[in-house]
Amino acid sequence: MRSSVLSNPTDGQQAANGHHGGHLHPRRHDRALRAGPLREGRHEERPAARADLPQQGGGERARRPVPPASGQERDVGHGRREQLLSAHPRGGLRQRRSRRRPRGVRLHRGHQRALDPPRQRKREAAAEPARQAPAGAHVIRERGAAPERQGERHTGHAGGRVIARRFVDVGLVGCGRWGQRLLAALVGHPWLVVRAVADVDPGRRDAARRLAPDAKIVASLEEALPHVEAMVIATPTSQHADHALTTLTAERDVFVEKPLALSRRDAERVAELADDKRRVGMVGHILRFDERVERFVQAARSGRVGPLREIRARRLTRSGSPHPLWTLAPHDVATLLSIDGGPVADVRAVRSGAITHLELTFASGLHARIDVATESATPCRQTRARGSGGLLVLDELRSKAGDPLGCELDHFAEAVITRRTPRTSLAEGLAVVSILERAHEPLPLSSTATR
Repeated sequence: MRSSVLSNPTDGQQAANGHHGGHLHPRRHDRALRAGPLREGRHEERPAARADLPQQGGGERARRPVPPASGQERDVGHGRREQLLSAHPRGGLRQRRSRRRPRGVRLHRGHQRALDPPRQRKREAAAEPARQAPAGAHVIRERGAAPERQGERHTGHAGGRVIARRFVDVGLVGCGRWGQRLLAALVGHPWLVVRAVADVDPGRRDAARRLAPDAKIVASLEEALPHVEAMVIATPTSQHADHALTTLTAERDVFVEKPLALSRRDAERVAELADDKRRVGMVGHILRFDERVERFVQAARSGRVGPLREIRARRLTRSGSPHPLWTLAPHDVATLLSIDGGPVADVRAVRSGAITHLELTFASGLHARIDVATESATPCRQTRARGSGGLLVLDELRSKAGDPLGCELDHFAEAVITRRTPRTSLAEGLAVVSILERAHEPLPLSSTATR
């Protein structure tokens, strides 16, 4: 039968319970209180309870002692008292330790950012300079300075996802009015490196040399292909298909300005060769990367104005091109196909003075009309979409544009790196050429129409 001993333990009991130096250590004394009855052959009575601890009832297990508050003194036996530095849940003395963070060596860039707290990472990211790209674009630009070594691989964020990055060696064939603008954008792009520029005209080669002093300036496409992995074609429209076929035959990725070709047959040849060679092919439908046009397309497709009944686009310029249907209409035809991707039931073109009217009827019942002119006294670039519940209007001349050309080149670089099908693929270019060919406007193949 267990019993609670209230008197002080005898010397024999102190020796049996581990007393050393004439007193019981506080922690060992606490363990003795929580222990059960001694084994047979030892003292059957439990050690005496301390005076400063609550007394236990008969037969009940001793409760855990309640430690005094921090800074108080406690009796440790034989008239000795110690000051408790910090209270511990299990009792006993514990030295208060400093929580000071030890100094360490900061790791390099991303490795240290992975160890830093989230708030610190956010502050560092906010402090870094960021390149702001237009909304709605597939951005793969690095936030901060770009690496300087060609071919270096690294990772970064692209439209909410992480992709592998590297530099892309590109070339340009055709350095005319639009070609020079393309070349300036290519030279300033952080992930595209201009290695070669080709043009048959010596004066244009001199202009290319001033824009891209580090590039190899040559007279033909065949001389430029060995130095690049992707080629941008900005030659006259009649040469688009031939230059694209030459580039794909050399197993290089290709970016072709619109239109892809002047006939459906040539456009099909380009698309089929790209599939056979497993190369990336993209058509320069630049309005598909304009944030204003993207918002217009999304609003039209979302049903904001109800089911669409009619779309009318007017694109009147002073460029002086002799063939406005092939020069200007591809922009709006590509936009229409992004709104209604169904088959086109009927296509016809009518010329009225300086303006060419292109009318399309989709299988869904949507009727579209595109007015284009290259010798208009009053420029106009406007698109209207009428639905059962309202009207959507896009006026490009009255709204501020972002950087559609930069977004277009970003998308091409991403497609080359990730090997994904571009938004404006060769299939879309083929569909646009097929619609324009069905309009039956006579166009000589010797045309030199350019953008």
